[in-house]
Amino acid sequence: MALNGPAGASAGLACAWRAVLLASMLPCAACETTVEQSTSARPMPSKPVEPPPAPVGAKANSMAMLVLGPKAQDSNGNGRADLVTVEVFLFAEPHPTPIFEEGRFVFELQPCPGEQLGELIPPRVWSFEGPQATAARGRAMIGPSHRFSLSLLETGGDVLPCAGADLTARFEPADGRSPVRAVGVRSILLGEGVTR
Repeated sequence: MALNGPAGASAGLACAWRAVLLASMLPCAACETTVEQSTSARPMPSKPVEPPPAPVGAKANSMAMLVLGPKAQDSNGNGRADLVTVEVFLFAEPHPTPIFEEGRFVFELQPCPGEQLGELIPPRVWSFEGPQATAARGRAMIGPSHRFSLSLLETGGDVLPCAGADLTARFEPADGRSPVRAVGVRSILLGEGVTR
């Protein structure tokens, strides 16, 4: 029996919509998404491989020094930057992995470099050896390291006539070999107003 009139038209329209809806869903039920890598793109890098350690007994012949933080810290809250933290790596080149070696670490900080006044101010010197150097050992992302805190309060105070200073470092091996120096100097801001 066929329906005539508005009821028959709406039933036919509903039936047509169901058919269209089902027809549009069928292709999705069988879809599979694939990703193809372009031949012009570089392949993903292989998993990183840790470099081999330096041979046992290797001796340091190179040194790297990093100053941690953009500026010195104010350790006693008086408004003057007075504490510099450094991380040092010893290398037995050509081996790429840092090593530990017995010896003494010496750091020199020259306030007011390049100024006439700088020649009149003696450098601040810190020396770490034996148990102090051993206690500073740690492991950084690239391998064995030493971390030291250099406090102006331990070497004459934090009152300086200028805000700039140059830091250098060297390692004096315990076996008496020539000192190994970190390449270059690190310029550091110290003193009043630097911590703001």
